[in-house]
Amino acid sequence: MRGCTRPNRGRAARAGTFGRERSRDRPRVETGACGLLSLGLFLDVKFSLAKGCTRGGAVLTVTIEERGSIIINALHFGTSEATTYGAVSTSPRRTSSAAGGVGGGFVASTRPHVDGAEPARAFSLRAAGPVWSEGTLGPYGSFLYSNGSEFYRASGGDDDSNPRDFVAANTRRVGGTLGVGPICRRAIRVTAEAATQASMPGCPSAAPVRTRASRVVAHPLRSASGTEPARLYRRQCRCRHPLRPVLPSHGTRTSVSLQTALPLLGSQYAFAKGVVQSSWYHPVGRHVIGIHGLAGAVFGDAPYFEQFFVGDLNFLLPPRALGLNFSTLPCGNFLGTSVAAHRYDAFAARLVVEYAVPMWRRRGFVYGGDRLRGPGAFALASG
Repeated sequence: MRGCTRPNRGRAARAGTFGRERSRDRPRVETGACGLLSLGLFLDVKFSLAKGCTRGGAVLTVTIEERGSIIINALHFGTSEATTYGAVSTSPRRTSSAAGGVGGGFVASTRPHVDGAEPARAFSLRAAGPVWSEGTLGPYGSFLYSNGSEFYRASGGDDDSNPRDFVAANTRRVGGTLGVGPICRRAIRVTAEAATQASMPGCPSAAPVRTRASRVVAHPLRSASGTEPARLYRRQCRCRHPLRPVLPSHGTRTSVSLQTALPLLGSQYAFAKGVVQSSWYHPVGRHVIGIHGLAGAVFGDAPYFEQFFVGDLNFLLPPRALGLNFSTLPCGNFLGTSVAAHRYDAFAARLVVEYAVPMWRRRGFVYGGDRLRGPGAFALASG
């Protein structure tokens, strides 16, 4: 009987020690999962620890799910009173940590029913170089060609979306970026990039654009081409838990970007732009609560396509696709403010609280779907 009790006490002691070690090592396990997810190769990573065959040993099992060969970043198919359009955007896909990835996007629309407007055509190409190890600089670059029209109100009320009340300013943009960025401590990524861009904007071709006492509705575009060769972009991604890149259930993600264009570097525009975004996810059973915040400001003389657009902030309006807008729909005025008169502004903020209910999860091209509900508020302001 004494011989039987000793092994039991030994097993209980070892089990208690194993439980304490597993609890103590949990942050390191989660950091390892974040490191694997940051490679961009896997959709999900799970760690499990079991007792080993020998005394004091353990078995670590890593279960990974690879990402698909095609990663669609955005799909836009819609029709408005002004035009019918479609767009697709894909992200760079790395086949391994030592290989690069290529992605791109394309936008096309019919001729808008706005005086002086042209059919929109735009395409982009993005490429990312290899990331060999933590702290290694990973190069990337992009190219953008855009030819489209922006709509400015010439008559009618702020809540009127009739395309006949708008005039068009046609803008052609050609540019690209080059950047590098290391992965620091697996959960933080910092990148810096330089961009150059030539824009050839045209003035509205019909009636003069209406102005208000507080601001000019149409941004004063220059007839000459403008360049923006200097841009600094800093991205910080911090994971408290293993954050899934698709339909996350828990974790935190924060990004900070700073952008500037200076005449000293050859730009015809002089401005600075900063944007801070943060998302927090917390599971409630099988459901997920998410809180998303955004704050941004533009100082100086920035072109309209670098300012904040109401459609990018309001989920009830069509967003821009590759920087092009295809709708004359005004913003709904639920709070009795002057938001219907705002389209492009220098200051923006948004707060959204969402409640996600998973509908399905499966392997394959369509990974899963969620049903989302939640309130949100945003603000736009000019100088």
